[in-house]
Amino acid sequence: MSMRVGITVESRASGTGVHELWRRLATEPALRGRVRADSSLVLPPGAGETRPQVLLAVLEPGAVTEAFAGSLVAWLAARRECTVSLTRADGTRIVLTSAIVRRFTFLERAAFVRDLGTVLDAAARGSSETDGGDRVR
Repeated sequence: MSMRVGITVESRASGTGVHELWRRLATEPALRGRVRADSSLVLPPGAGETRPQVLLAVLEPGAVTEAFAGSLVAWLAARRECTVSLTRADGTRIVLTSAIVRRFTFLERAAFVRDLGTVLDAAARGSSETDGGDRVR
């Protein structure tokens, strides 16, 4: 089974937008072809009238969710004043901030990546939304 996740990035700093996150995720072999820009996703309430750029990721349980969680947290830890929101098709939203991730020790960050991967993995396993196993096109 697979799960689609919308990803938005909010940042005041230049060089910290969706395009930079997409480039980081695209370097991960397990994520190749699974992440693309998508402006058709429904944004969560309160997102405002300005439509931020959105990425769409198709995740599967196992190595794909682990690679996604690790790459996302590593990218976020290297940023200042940045917030990343992950929104599943069922409306579940996970919000990560660079301020919090940057405070983690190495071991705390590793545990956080593991926990995030577990949450995403469980959601992908339990998701009724599939794409036939195909990657994002």
